[in-house]
This record gives sequence, C-alpha cells and structure tokens, in this order.
Amino acid sequence: MITGGDVYKVIEAMVPLYVALILGYGSVKWWHIFTRDQCDAINRLVCYFTLPLFTIEFTAHVDPFNMNYRFIAADVISKVIIVAVLAFWAKYSSNGSYCWSITSFSVHSYKLSCCGCAIG
Repeated sequence: MITGGDVYKVIEAMVPLYVALILGYGSVKWWHIFTRDQCDAINRLVCYFTLPLFTIEFTAHVDPFNMNYRFIAADVISKVIIVAVLAFWAKYSSNGSYCWSITSFSVHSYKLSCCGCAIG
C-alpha cells in the first residue's frame, strides 16, 4: 500500500528536478540567457561526462545481493521503450533532433532513478 509518506518522498525527490527543468527552459526560451550552441555544449557535457560518472558512482554503491530484480527489469524495459520512441521521433519527425533526444533521455533516466531511490 502506498502511504502519504511514500508520496511525499517521491514529490520531495522530484521537485528539484522540475525546478531545474523550468529554470533551464526559461533561461533559453523566455530570458534568452543561453544560445543553441551553448545548449548543445551542455548536452555534450551530460552525454560524455555526467552520465558515465553518475553510472560509475551509482554502480559502486549497489549491493547486488539486495536488489529488486523486478524493479530493474521494469527500469530496463522503460528505458528501451524511451530510446526507441526518441530515436523514431528524432529520425522521422520534422521537429525531432538527437540533441533533444539526449536531453529527454537524461531527464527520463534521472526521474526513474530519483523515484526508485525515494521509494526503495
């Protein structure tokens, strides 16, 4: 049963993500602080440094004997689906781009790991 405390933990873990997303969106679209080239550079930084280092740090602190394998399978399946949808969108849509696909996948991955850590 999901209790109010569980919902609070999820919301508490997700609020910083959405605040950062809103500030990032606003800094590009509304306030024009960053240019498209700067956004591409940030995406490259996330792709080549942040995600691999986050993965190494996360893997170093995992206890393989105390894993919920159904949760891991659900996470893998959801990421495969998201990659397929984003690749299809980037390739066949006129508005699609691989830069936004990387950003969307990063947000999706962070959101899932954030909720998983809050509940688990």
